[in-house]
Amino acid sequence: MPEKLETHDLKLVNVLEDFWFTEIKAKIYLYLRKAGKSRAEDIVKGTGLYITSVREALAEMHESGILRREKVGKSGTAGKPPYVYEAISPKELIEKMSSDIQEKLSKIFMLDDILQNPVEMKLPILPIKVRIEKAEKK
Repeated sequence: MPEKLETHDLKLVNVLEDFWFTEIKAKIYLYLRKAGKSRAEDIVKGTGLYITSVREALAEMHESGILRREKVGKSGTAGKPPYVYEAISPKELIEKMSSDIQEKLSKIFMLDDILQNPVEMKLPILPIKVRIEKAEKK
């Protein structure tokens, strides 16, 4: 039986929504962190979301690097082999988000320069650096 998101898990949805997650993507991410590798159908059962919404979000999340996926089942069977999905760790998510934030902040920082002389900014010339550190417990 697949895991289900509990009421206290849903409070975390709001936290993820504060960081550019949609509600659907937040529920999928939390479900996968709780349940581990899962098929789309398991995610639907565990989150109560519609299969079409889940499939669309899974594709977007995989493309953006928030999820990993692998085919399961034997090749040569009828239909496409299903995928199982796994969410990246919170640490990896923070690293990815800080990189995205760094790039966006750098573009804002250089807005006037870009308006006067349009160029594509690429790493490592970004003028803003975001550093994430884990606070020590006292």
